[in-house]
Amino acid sequence: MEGKRGSPGGARGARGSAGKPRISPRIAAMKAAKREEMKRAASTSSAGGASPAVLVSDPFQIARDAKDVLRGETGVVYDEEMLKHANPWDPDHIESPRRLERSLERCRELGLLDRCRRLPTRLAQDAELLLAHSRAHLDAIQEIVALPTTQEKKDRCLRRLDDSVFMNEHSLRCARMGTAAAVDLASAVYRGELQNGMALVRPPGHHASRDEILGFCLTNHVAIAARHLLSKEGASRIMVVDFDVHHGQATQREFYDDPSLLYVSIHRHEHGRYWPHLRESDYDCVGSGSGAGFNVNVPINETGLQNSDYLSIFHQV
Repeated sequence: MEGKRGSPGGARGARGSAGKPRISPRIAAMKAAKREEMKRAASTSSAGGASPAVLVSDPFQIARDAKDVLRGETGVVYDEEMLKHANPWDPDHIESPRRLERSLERCRELGLLDRCRRLPTRLAQDAELLLAHSRAHLDAIQEIVALPTTQEKKDRCLRRLDDSVFMNEHSLRCARMGTAAAVDLASAVYRGELQNGMALVRPPGHHASRDEILGFCLTNHVAIAARHLLSKEGASRIMVVDFDVHHGQATQREFYDDPSLLYVSIHRHEHGRYWPHLRESDYDCVGSGSGAGFNVNVPINETGLQNSDYLSIFHQV
């Protein structure tokens, strides 16, 4: 989360009492000086009837000037207990605890975790989960998790859901922990207690809608965190950047007509041939009603893209 983005979520940044992003005095001074410089140049060039000068502005200069500015702390939240969520009938399933385990290992190898402020973990309460899910949705998860045998869990998941969903006895607890991590980290960034942060959690979340368990996902951590910021923290504008191979269709649906959240998704699409095979994943699905213009899809229709292609997307969209 940077200012507020997402995660595997969030607000545009810590904001002051007027709802505007908090900017350090030094950055504000840099911007003010640049504006004054441009005004003086325009005034000088137009004096005596001369044609106005063509001003060239470097959009990256502020970033370069800010590189030495002291920033706030970076937060991190994780718990090895979330590794307990696993497929009990298919240990080779692609959505494996090894994904989170390897992420933690690499962060430790690079010494990144020691440079961050670690937030404590907790379990999200029903009231938080219900910000973006129905009671029936939670009841369905609880029912499957409580089944006494692995075979019963497998039968229920494969018969009533699909082969991309699995649960064991730890799954709901892990999902609650992952959601709480997103909520607490987003809140800390919004309040200005942290500059940015990262939540390393599982199971993932952006395919879980209000009434549907889908695509490895049980609860939608980012959607819940965003709803929390809007309803409990006083946020008025949030941006979610969903950078994943799959389109986060559930997060999009949750805010499709809501102008308080700008949802941006960069995902593999292949003209609908790639999962989740949805028309709504295409570029011309831009929101509806008062939310029109607040949904931005960047569907990737070719394979083999390089870093430069993604950098182009990030700089031009």
